[in-house]
Amino acid sequence: MRNFNLFIFCLVLIFIQLSVLGSFVSPARMPNLVLALVVCFVVYQGFEKYLGWIIFSGFLLDIGASWPLGSDALLFVFVAFGIDKLNVFSDIKSRRLLFYPSLALIFAVSLFLFDWASVGLLNIERYFLKNNQLIPFPVEINFDYFLKSAYTILGGFVIYFIIRKLEANDFPKIFQQKTSG
Repeated sequence: MRNFNLFIFCLVLIFIQLSVLGSFVSPARMPNLVLALVVCFVVYQGFEKYLGWIIFSGFLLDIGASWPLGSDALLFVFVAFGIDKLNVFSDIKSRRLLFYPSLALIFAVSLFLFDWASVGLLNIERYFLKNNQLIPFPVEINFDYFLKSAYTILGGFVIYFIIRKLEANDFPKIFQQKTSG
């Protein structure tokens, strides 16, 4: 049941990312909720336990977006591996008062590195396809990027809460199967 709930949650989150958010938020300010999901997976239980879910989320995002298939999954794996190695040294879950500021910092740094790496990956692809129009690195620290980071951090906090509840099977009774007995 827990895997089914995670599957549905991943699908809903990717649907929100690809279709619903575009109606409410400008593209420059759109949060990367799937990246926040990946960060929450790694911070909650580690890289190895959720590797399949990270790759699955990346492939679903690639299928729905206009990216080359596998690029988001590859970048999510690299980001998750980096966060897992950072988490070994810092162990942010053990620090009660500094947990949420540390998690916010991890969301922001992950978003920045993901944006840079995604543009770099697209430029490598264009280079090998003999397309001379390389994409300039768009990560400018301006008000739009600040809002994108803030929205990703806030969405990440909500996602972390939901992941914790899904894993603990502590979700409200509406979302649990009713058994008659």
